[in-house]
Amino acid sequence: EAASVHVWPNPVNEPGVPAELTKEVARKQLVADLDLMPGKKIIVYPVRVIRRKNIGEYILLAALFGAEAHWIVTLPPLNPLEIEVYQQWVKFCAEHHIPVTFEAGLKTDFAAVMKGADVCFTTSIMEGFGMVFVEPWFWDTPVAGREIPAVLPDLRQLGIRFPFIYEHIWVEWENRRVDFPTLETTQQMACIKYYFSDRKEMFLQQNPEFLSFFKEDLRQNIQHNKSIIAHDLSERKYGNQLHQLYTALSS
Repeated sequence: EAASVHVWPNPVNEPGVPAELTKEVARKQLVADLDLMPGKKIIVYPVRVIRRKNIGEYILLAALFGAEAHWIVTLPPLNPLEIEVYQQWVKFCAEHHIPVTFEAGLKTDFAAVMKGADVCFTTSIMEGFGMVFVEPWFWDTPVAGREIPAVLPDLRQLGIRFPFIYEHIWVEWENRRVDFPTLETTQQMACIKYYFSDRKEMFLQQNPEFLSFFKEDLRQNIQHNKSIIAHDLSERKYGNQLHQLYTALSS
């Protein structure tokens, strides 16, 4: 019966950010440990790179907007079935001088990565709960990226605000318009080379929302979102709900 079904979100733990780890301190650590250019925006995808994380799309954006920001990824895959494709992407970026920093989580402290970044950006096409959409706010790092219809409506219903979310990245492939993640890996690589070769304006015409991405203040909802997440997605609330259910069942 419907009354016997209970849907609760995954609890989200506050990371306990050290008071001394300010944005400025964390950024300096990232610049030093990852050999980044000071003063440039830092965008992080805090992810272990597997196929559903749609890393090719992140690399496409890095290729087009590498002048505006550093694009970093935290961890390699552990699954042997994923490693070969991952290595192909690492090699592809090196050969074509696409400014993506891989394995940042192995080169510096994860807390510095999350606190020091200007934006947490996700291109994932499939998530269970979508921790990437909620956890970064606790590091005072706003979240932007690709819409996931099975995840974001529930978070928005709680009142969480997302300043920059897109539904598709349209690209030209074989004389037709397609959403980028529908292409196979080799096709994605060919597509990135096509747009990276002086076709940024074409990309912006096809995806005009990216015209404003680096102009908007994505930080304005940080305190608002932190408050909602801490209250509505906390372990304490999860525990209280569980206690109420057990109490009702035993009465």
